[in-house]
Amino acid sequence: MFGDGDTGFGNITNTVRTVRELEAAGLAGMFVEDHLFPERCGHMTGKAVVPVEEMVARLKAALGTFDIDPVWYGILPMINLEMALITPPIGVNLFVIRGIAKAPMSEIVRGALPYVFLMLPGLVVLFPELALWLPSTMGYGR
Repeated sequence: MFGDGDTGFGNITNTVRTVRELEAAGLAGMFVEDHLFPERCGHMTGKAVVPVEEMVARLKAALGTFDIDPVWYGILPMINLEMALITPPIGVNLFVIRGIAKAPMSEIVRGALPYVFLMLPGLVVLFPELALWLPSTMGYGR
């Protein structure tokens, strides 16, 4: 179950406390918003968000509570997104290939499966240094 961490309810110390309290309550994850107080819905006038630096500090505090590397926090969603593009039921790239190659969908899916196995077990489990290579050349990572 996910919870609403709102804006972390204040400064960085409060964000960390919010994460710990929601975890203690049994939640598996939480959302941290970037709104300024008082919050406004997207369709209302006068809405504003916190500066990027403040939001990054909130996210780092929340991730640091569980010793989650922010680089992996960015890499894993990208791998999941790419896997969604090449696997059913979404598989947008599969439909593009089908439109170009005029091949049966079952053949296209079989052709995409090796890439799924390369991405998830290959990049994340067996060879994490491959996933970290580009971020490390840019000065990120541990």
